[in-house]
Amino acid sequence: MLKRILLVMLLCVQTIVIAQESKTTPVPPVNSHRDPADPVPAKTKDCTPEEEKWWNSVKDEGKQIVAIADQMRRFEQDSFRWPHRLDQTYINEVQEKIQRYEAQIETEHRKFAGLLQSAKENDYKAPVEDSKLVPVYYPRPNYTEEARRNKVVGTVIAEATFPADGTVSDVTIIKGLGFGLDEKAVEAVKKMVFVPAVKDGVFILASRQKIRVSFTLV
Repeated sequence: MLKRILLVMLLCVQTIVIAQESKTTPVPPVNSHRDPADPVPAKTKDCTPEEEKWWNSVKDEGKQIVAIADQMRRFEQDSFRWPHRLDQTYINEVQEKIQRYEAQIETEHRKFAGLLQSAKENDYKAPVEDSKLVPVYYPRPNYTEEARRNKVVGTVIAEATFPADGTVSDVTIIKGLGFGLDEKAVEAVKKMVFVPAVKDGVFILASRQKIRVSFTLV
């Protein structure tokens, strides 16, 4: 029984992506550099030394978030691939470690959003070309126990607003799965990390985006 619990816990594949097709909310074009480890666009325009220092801080914070997320994913994979034991204590240890990783990402997300918001406070201009929003981190939504028991799989389609302050707002469900997964999808979408859309060096409100949150039991 414990082995089954561990397998279910660690084989739940949940993904969250901006919808690939939408007539009302088109997907932002993929940034040409798209280094997964360094998702924030590089400086491409002249700026003041203060603005360059600020933008480098934004980039560094984005890389830090991605690095922690990668560590968490590797830990999850290794915990399943090479489990040292299958008792409840081990399961609890794995869950607690994952929660610590998630808490670290939330802390770094707050720092990231604070840096973005400081642009307005200091009248900084982002030293990049005009662009749509750039995703930095897609959080993993969690399964509910009810959904696991009923082996519910599928995709929740949500819609959200991505303001200039770097926080997700006004998340609504367009197509749900029930069993508590709609609420888990909303929680995950609200934790997305992104660089807001840019116009003339200023962060702006992006149009509403459709987002697909997939739940799969492998």
